[in-house]
Amino acid sequence: MYDFSFQSPVKSMAGRGKFRSIGEFTGSKKILLISDKIISSMAFYGEIKELLKGRIAGEFAGVMPNPECEMVDEAVTLCKSCGADCVIGIGGGSVLDTAKAVAVLSCEEGKTADYMAGKALGRHRQELILVPTTAGTGSEVTNVSVLTDPKINKKLSLVDPILYGDIAIIDPCLTETMPKRVAAASGFDALCHAIEAYWNIRTSPLCEALSMEAVDKIVKNIYPACNGDGDAQEEMVIASYIAGISFNQTRTTVCHAISYKLTSDYGIDHGLACAFTLIPFLRYESEDPAVKAALDRMGRYCGFSGSEALIDEIDRLYDAVGLPRHLSDRGVKPEDVDAIVDAGMAVPITKLCKREVTREAMHRIITDLL
Repeated sequence: MYDFSFQSPVKSMAGRGKFRSIGEFTGSKKILLISDKIISSMAFYGEIKELLKGRIAGEFAGVMPNPECEMVDEAVTLCKSCGADCVIGIGGGSVLDTAKAVAVLSCEEGKTADYMAGKALGRHRQELILVPTTAGTGSEVTNVSVLTDPKINKKLSLVDPILYGDIAIIDPCLTETMPKRVAAASGFDALCHAIEAYWNIRTSPLCEALSMEAVDKIVKNIYPACNGDGDAQEEMVIASYIAGISFNQTRTTVCHAISYKLTSDYGIDHGLACAFTLIPFLRYESEDPAVKAALDRMGRYCGFSGSEALIDEIDRLYDAVGLPRHLSDRGVKPEDVDAIVDAGMAVPITKLCKREVTREAMHRIITDLL
């Protein structure tokens, strides 16, 4: 018996050169551009500025990885002071999450941390256009903004339909400048999104179909994309987009739950922090007969004999794209494992896995990764 809902209200424009149509969607709006130091120095950013000439009321290029509440407050202040009624985020997940928060909070009073602590968001925001420059987060089609509150040293999420963008521009041209390490980590982040939506207790036939297609594209294209193949890069940005739609319906699960502590305490980039645990949890989840049957279907869809062959290929690709294997290389010590496990078990999304994740299993997996 089916029991699910599905919502994806973001208008999406996908294809090479689509970013050049950005001016068609803004009308006479006064625009705040949000990006980071690297993106704002790119040629395509300059081209976008030229396309929007005369309509840019302000620019905020100070987004940092794992955006913090006070930084969002700065961008909100700028948005209000320059009178912008349209926010355009151009960048990776941190930029897009910031843009979503700014578009909403610039219509509110109070500080970002107040809303992270539970204050209700209003029902108004500025027009919001999201332009991803990485193939990984899927933030352009989700209703989530992940921010960090350094005062409590935690990554927290704003989750609300008001955070959906109006338009997502999916242009593979904008991902061509990603360094190989970023392409690898963000590609595995997208793979986590697809798989975590697939083994999720909230999954649905639509999510399963989306996830299988995303995994198929990623497994076939992540290696050549990391090595500069333009066609593969195009497939990866579409795979990330598809995976974003899928996990937006279900939320993520244990790999993301553990990643928050790895990022906040050890400075591990989000994509890599998720990727570290994907393969061992794939093997753990597939020990459950029902999950294995589902992963067997995914494996066959991707052209393999079943789940074991698919997992083995993901394992091979992990090394092929140069991702590190050991948490100890990133500063994690044996005495840290209990705290990481405590944090991971405390995140509610850990309970969304079809096979229950026990404390003992999580402890073993983290210990084996040292």
